Amino acid sequence: MAAGQVNPNHTWLNAAAQQDATDSVFAHYRQLIQLRHDRPILIDGDFAPLFEDEPHLCAYTRVSDIESLLIIANCGTGPSVSHGGRQLAWSWPRPGQPSSPETIDKHTVPLDSWYARIDHKPA
Repeated sequence: MAAGQVNPNHTWLNAAAQQDATDSVFAHYRQLIQLRHDRPILIDGDFAPLFEDEPHLCAYTRVSDIESLLIIANCGTGPSVSHGGRQLAWSWPRPGQPSSPETIDKHTVPLDSWYARIDHKPA
């Protein structure tokens, strides 16, 4: 496309169209921002990264005195995430203790590509 030309997709890929669509990227980020406002643990909870040697994975825990969150996202193109050839697994940390990844079948987390999840556990 030459300089000064408008992309043909401008009729549907634009800010105005995104603001009213419930399934848009704009709506998704609006929900994430609201979640951050609704859950103080996402700001104030103790942060501990998980699976740092997994290049296509963003995973961490947030822990407070009243709850724990596991946030995990597969940012790769593969259908599931593995850690050292095994399914990803974790153990819930106790308040005041660091997180530690473990391979425990009951906590296995298969993730499709570009899929994220947040798991919650009360303290």
